[in-house]
Amino acid sequence: MVPLSRQTLTLLRRYWVTHRNPKRLFPAVHLGKAKRCHTQRAMNKTGVQAAFKLALGDCNIHKKATVHTLRHYATHLVEAGVNLRAIQEYLGHANPNTTVIFARLSKPSLDNSGELIQQLMDRFQFIRRKLLIFPELD
Repeated sequence: MVPLSRQTLTLLRRYWVTHRNPKRLFPAVHLGKAKRCHTQRAMNKTGVQAAFKLALGDCNIHKKATVHTLRHYATHLVEAGVNLRAIQEYLGHANPNTTVIFARLSKPSLDNSGELIQQLMDRFQFIRRKLLIFPELD
C-alpha cells in the first residue's frame, strides 16, 4: 500500500475509467482486430517505460530520466519528514539499510507521513499551475 495525494487518486480514477479492468489498474494492452483490448496481464516493462517517456514529454521535461529516476522521490519524502519505516514499505525494501541511503541529509522523521505527502503534492499543484502543466486538473 502506498499513500496517494488527492490529485493522484483523481488521475488514477480517470485513467481506470478508460479500461475498467476488474483486476488491474495498468493492464497490458494489445491491438485486437476491432480495437485496443486490455488483458488480465499487467503492463510490461516496455509499456511502463514508453508511458514514462510520453509523460516527460507532456510535462515539457527534457532532462534524461528513466522510471528508476522516480526512486529519487524517496529523498524528497525523507526531507519532508516522512518516517523511514513508511518509506521502506512504500519502496518495497526488505532491508531497512537500503532505505537509510535516502536519509543521509534529512531532518528527523515524523509519523504523519500521509499529511506530509499531501503537503508535498500541494506544492507540486502550485508549481503545476504556475507552469501550466496538467491544466485539466483545475
